[in-house]
Amino acid sequence: DVYKRQEVDILFNQGDFIKESIDNLKNAAVWGGVFAFLVIYFFLRRFRMSILLNLAIPLSIMVSMTVLYFIGWTMNLITMVGLMISIGMVVDNSIVVLENIYRRRTEGMDRKKAAGVGASEVSLAITMATFTSIVVFLPLILMSSDAGFKFYMLRIGLPVIFALLASLVVAMIFIPLAANKIVSKKQVKEPEIIKKLDTIYQKILAWSLGHRLETFIILIMIFYSMMFAIENVASTESLEGNINDFHLRMELPDNYTLEDAGRIVKMVEDTIMSKADLYQVRALDAGYRETFARVRVFLIPEETKAWYQAIIEGTAEFIGIDMNIPMSRDSVIEDVKRRIPEMPGVKIRTSWRRQSGDESSIALSLYGDDTRKLAELSEEVERRLSGIPEIVSVETDREKGENEIQVIVNREQAKKYGINPRTISGTVMYALRGIQLPKYQTENKEIDMTIQLKEEDRETLQQLKNITFFSTNGKEIPLAAVADFFIKKGFGEIHREDGKTYLSIQANTTEKNLGMIYAKVDKAMAGFEMPYGYKWTKGQRFNRMEESDDSMFFGIIMSITFVFLLMGILFESFVLPLSVIIAVPFSFVGAYWMLYITDTPLDLMSRIGFIILIGIVVNNSIVLIDLVNRLRKEGFARFDALMEAGYKRFRPILMTAFTTIGGLIPMAVGNAKMIGMSYAPMGRTIIGGLIFSTFVSLVAVPWAYTIFDDMRNYFKRIVGGILLRKKKLPDMPADIIAGK
Repeated sequence: DVYKRQEVDILFNQGDFIKESIDNLKNAAVWGGVFAFLVIYFFLRRFRMSILLNLAIPLSIMVSMTVLYFIGWTMNLITMVGLMISIGMVVDNSIVVLENIYRRRTEGMDRKKAAGVGASEVSLAITMATFTSIVVFLPLILMSSDAGFKFYMLRIGLPVIFALLASLVVAMIFIPLAANKIVSKKQVKEPEIIKKLDTIYQKILAWSLGHRLETFIILIMIFYSMMFAIENVASTESLEGNINDFHLRMELPDNYTLEDAGRIVKMVEDTIMSKADLYQVRALDAGYRETFARVRVFLIPEETKAWYQAIIEGTAEFIGIDMNIPMSRDSVIEDVKRRIPEMPGVKIRTSWRRQSGDESSIALSLYGDDTRKLAELSEEVERRLSGIPEIVSVETDREKGENEIQVIVNREQAKKYGINPRTISGTVMYALRGIQLPKYQTENKEIDMTIQLKEEDRETLQQLKNITFFSTNGKEIPLAAVADFFIKKGFGEIHREDGKTYLSIQANTTEKNLGMIYAKVDKAMAGFEMPYGYKWTKGQRFNRMEESDDSMFFGIIMSITFVFLLMGILFESFVLPLSVIIAVPFSFVGAYWMLYITDTPLDLMSRIGFIILIGIVVNNSIVLIDLVNRLRKEGFARFDALMEAGYKRFRPILMTAFTTIGGLIPMAVGNAKMIGMSYAPMGRTIIGGLIFSTFVSLVAVPWAYTIFDDMRNYFKRIVGGILLRKKKLPDMPADIIAGK
């Protein structure tokens, strides 16, 4: 009967999270394709051509999947993220080609010629734009020292690379062919909002080109605004996933009985279960002994919300409508800590990571030679850290240890009886732990031999005190006469690194912004004096955060360098590519402001988003500047070429930008996760950077083009003057050359 009343519940099954993550990615991919189609149809107003452009998505994705199959990769969660990023990007080339073909047809060309000329005119530009999106992955795939960063970039990057190469083939072959066959006699009216935006853009562009100093000041102010966002965006390297539980650990006084410990655990359980519905408690797991107790709280996993659910709930929360949204795990932890009453001698600590030690939110390490001295110093460090409001619990390695008997030899007494302290320590060790003797040899085998006291003779403290030693006069002296005995908590673990003993101090916080917490740790530890030979560090987690930042900085520099070299090939110029590169810093402005506004931390996924962003934002600028150069070769003045290029490229630039944004909306909105690790930060980073860069770069890139074009002409005149002077020197009389 007892067994019939029992229920078995699986509290953690990673397989469920994997299936859920795959479903999330599938749904995001479908919705991304729908958004891309809607954006294309809004601009083109031709259903058949919109369908045609959208076919670039399945064709490119199919090619990418085929290549992944032949190189032996699987359709796992990370490669699927790469494919999802590709959804909005693979139609960009087709949009540029199709728009140019239709522009040629409106100028009077026949269908066949317009298809050929329209595709060939932009072929070099879209090829270079595609390769700029590809090369941003190469530095991190090939050269990154951060193993985690490199792993994700490779698995996300290769599917994107294959899909983009396939999209280039589709744009250059299938789109011109389809544009030649599909004829639409219907007169399509351009959306009024696009006309108005184009008119406003033309006025702003003309003003910025005529007022370059004022434009420079405005752009500098816009760029400088990013500093505020950077300082207020949370920074973390946390990749914890699927954690729907937390632990409460209680250190109890030495005089507590088993009944006292049970009473404390019952009180904590009742405190939690009184709000079980609000906390979404699934189960409690408790255990205790006289001096220690623990309660593990399992929460019902957070339900995955579709992007539209997240928008509805976010809007309702913003305007003050109560949607009865369950508390988050962090909110539950803070509320539980607040509601549990303080009890004399009882220390309650909270944690939720499966690993211990340096995997806590904050982990400081104290280095030195003497373990006891480190324990003394750790008490002061614990006091300082506890004063930081965001930290919910602090513990040291020592608190994880068990009670132990410490025997301190009284050297004066031992000397009085003529007993060597080394003899005392050796005898206690042999009696309790035993000592290995030489192996006993028999005819058939060797037998291991160990000597120590019988188990019944080493069970109590009194038996330890009664161990006897012989004095110089042959009298038996008990250990209690030459040593003092203390029962104290020992160290859970004693760590050594580079020949130094170190003690770890772990602090847990629900605050996402670890960068801000570490800054407060620095402030709290200011003035903390340590003896000579002792030091403290912020632990391996802080080092990993710094390594991630270094990897991101390295990736940005290398990606920009690769993009610059590619554009140098396209423009056959060292100076003009700089006018395109200016789109990159303004994309960072938008990305950081998006992270700040949405309260999204700068984690591994958003760092990858920054790298991908570099390859995306320069594409539109390349197409714009390429047209400017072609118009100038046709005889246009620089100002006229910039105005004409801005007019002709305004619509396709908006189309390509918003199809990419539309494809990423399901990724950026909602709480879908990849094995518990949210990929929304990546989507938000790319969307924020792309929106801001698209509008600012439409003005900043032409403005920068005039600056760098003037610079190029200036250097040409200088170099030309030098070469001309050298050429004329041999024809001059010798006395003039000599300066006579």
